Amino acid sequence: MRGLWPRGFLLVPAAVAVLALLCATVVPAAAGTLKKIPVATEGHNETNTVKAPVYDAAGVAPLAVGSLSASYDPKVKIVKGLGSLFTKGPTYDLAKDINLADLLAESMRAEAKAMGLPLAAPDFAGDKWEVTGDLKQIYTESWQITGWGSILFYGLMDVSLHVKGPGGVDETRPYRVHYFYQQAGAGGFGRGGAATSAVATLLVEGSQDLLAKLNRDFIKAPSTPDVEQRAAAVAKSGVLKHEADLRAVGLSGSPKVATVLMSMLSAEPKSDNRGLIIDAMGSTGAPEVLALLTERYAKEDELCRWYTLKALDYIGGEQALAFIKEKGPQDKEYSVKALASRVMEAK
Repeated sequence: MRGLWPRGFLLVPAAVAVLALLCATVVPAAAGTLKKIPVATEGHNETNTVKAPVYDAAGVAPLAVGSLSASYDPKVKIVKGLGSLFTKGPTYDLAKDINLADLLAESMRAEAKAMGLPLAAPDFAGDKWEVTGDLKQIYTESWQITGWGSILFYGLMDVSLHVKGPGGVDETRPYRVHYFYQQAGAGGFGRGGAATSAVATLLVEGSQDLLAKLNRDFIKAPSTPDVEQRAAAVAKSGVLKHEADLRAVGLSGSPKVATVLMSMLSAEPKSDNRGLIIDAMGSTGAPEVLALLTERYAKEDELCRWYTLKALDYIGGEQALAFIKEKGPQDKEYSVKALASRVMEAK
């Protein structure tokens, strides 16, 4: 479940309020070790499972995702708890025998198949897109929502991918993944499961985002003929219960989908839904959405501003980067400023 952390609470007599807070929100200082990350089962949910292909594989050279090295610092906590007292999020190390680069490569192969990109057989000798690389940084930051039991996770991956393909393509490019995840009802002793799901979901959604970028930059597989119709169906039915469909059509990279999403954003009254629409707009990579996103930025709430800067980073270009540099550091919310800082540090 995704959403923005609530800012108001019911005013009650002081003594009752303090007692309620102590009972409901004081949680153990979770600082342990995540011993396994079951990506296939914990990383997929109702908002990110690709149910039907978004790419037309006809005539496209197959993809071979090879090994990824792991140069990230294993001593850095995979989940970093932020906040204080009632808002302190959980903190976890990663078990030494878990290689997140291997998990990411495996996830990329699985998500490529789901998204419709053809995979090369191990003995395939023809033209193919060969992807190797290095997972340079990966972690999540966590916040506890006071009185609600939910935890917010903001994640980051820095990946360097080496792509070899038809036509003599031989290039290394840096890619960055930003990620938001909310685990409802994860207070107290359920925080370990929430943290595990957060890391697994980062790997799944990071895989999808990386594949969408690789397709846009190199593979150039066209979207399936039905993606515009699928986007229109989501626009008609609404985002609720169609979050995964919304994400999928955004990953297609179709400019026609971007047009549908812009109309959806302008008409959507709910912040949570607007955030997912903005996220899908960024996934398309369509520069046509920049003007609308930047025009709406100042009047959006924290969640949508965060998604807007993520979208601008994914779309790229001088205009997008200039906007992030101008607006991000001035934002009053840590999540937005932190995302902008990561983008600026990498440039």
